Amino acid sequence: VSGVEFRGNEAGLTGRLRTQLATSTAKLGFMGGKFNPASLDADVKKLTEYYHGLGYLAVQIEPVVERSADMATVRVVYHIQENAQFQVAGHRITGNKTFTTEQLAVATSMQDGERYDRWVAQAD
Repeated sequence: VSGVEFRGNEAGLTGRLRTQLATSTAKLGFMGGKFNPASLDADVKKLTEYYHGLGYLAVQIEPVVERSADMATVRVVYHIQENAQFQVAGHRITGNKTFTTEQLAVATSMQDGERYDRWVAQAD
C-alpha cells in the first residue's frame, strides 16, 4: 500500500482517521504496507464507529483501491459522506425504582440540544 487518502471528510481529522485503520502504508518504500482486501471491511467498520461516536449516524464510507500503472502497489482512497450530525432532541429516564427521575437526570451528562455523542450516551 503506497498511500491512504480520505476524501470528503470535514469533521473527522485525517490524522485521527488514520488511527482507526488496520490498513497501513509501506515505510521507507518497502517495510510493511502489505495490501489485504479483507482489511478494507474492518477499516470501514472502525471509521463508521468513529463517526457514529461524533453524532454522524448516517455517515457513508466507500473504499476505492487505485492500482499503480505497473500494478506493483495500491493506494486506498476512502470516500466519506458525513451527512448530518445528529443532535439530542430529548431523553427520557424510565424503569427507575431506587432513585427519582430528577436524581438520575442530574447524574447524566447528555443534555437536550447537544450533539449526539455515543461515548457520553454509553457512560450515562
